[in-house]
Amino acid sequence: MLLSATLPKRIAAVAKKHLREPVRIELERPKPEAGEAPLLRQTAYVVPRAHKAVALGRVLDVEQPTAAIVFCRTRAEVDTLSETLTGRGYRAEPLHGGMDQAMRDRVMQRLRAGTADLLVATDVAARGLDVEQATHVVNYDVPSAAETYVHRIGRVGRGGREGVAITLAEPREHRLLKNIEKVTGTKIDVQRLPTVADMRARQARGHPRRPARERDVGRPRPLPRGGRHPHRGLRHRAGRAGRHPDGARGDGRQPRRGRRHPRRRARARPRPGAGLAR
Repeated sequence: MLLSATLPKRIAAVAKKHLREPVRIELERPKPEAGEAPLLRQTAYVVPRAHKAVALGRVLDVEQPTAAIVFCRTRAEVDTLSETLTGRGYRAEPLHGGMDQAMRDRVMQRLRAGTADLLVATDVAARGLDVEQATHVVNYDVPSAAETYVHRIGRVGRGGREGVAITLAEPREHRLLKNIEKVTGTKIDVQRLPTVADMRARQARGHPRRPARERDVGRPRPLPRGGRHPHRGLRHRAGRAGRHPDGARGDGRQPRRGRRHPRRRARARPRPGAGLAR
């Protein structure tokens, strides 16, 4: 018996070659009736790669997910994005193949307990995950294979629950979106990225920012890697030599300029043969 969320043509050819009269059973999502909204809403936003982190923050603030899984392609991207989201006030946890099983279990416990809101993971590490609290799936990058897209969005909308699948696509990735629509037979709605005015209008309609952020009020925000403050260095340059931070001296006078070293005269080079006895 072979169980799989997808069955690529290559695997189907292998099964046909080695099995005798195999029976293929397919389970599909119930299609919504006319005028009924689908349980899994699929949306895409076209964003340049340099602005994806900011765009992700806006989408999360507008969607207000209970828990979300953000998929990335590489381990390095998972670590970088999780640190960026944590620095901006989100409770994000990384999950990738470079972590041992004990670390993965702790991450999943924090996600299921509600102490983490976002799970930033790779495809291999997130295979087979079933998180009941997860309401949103975000594709930080458009997967090159439609089967990978199906595996990702299958983390939400299970058991008749509603879910949202969001994709952040670069302008050059329209072809990949069309290919996914062709293979899955579903329509991905490409929308305009929410603006600051849209976020303020949502708050005015009675949808404030998530109350979970209030638990982080008063907690010092973690510094980026290297211990540097985003707007300062490790030490204020004006704090040296007992000077005032604005550059003035304690008595109000302007700082004294340093003394210049006197110019040294260049030594005359000895002429060839000057030290030889005549």
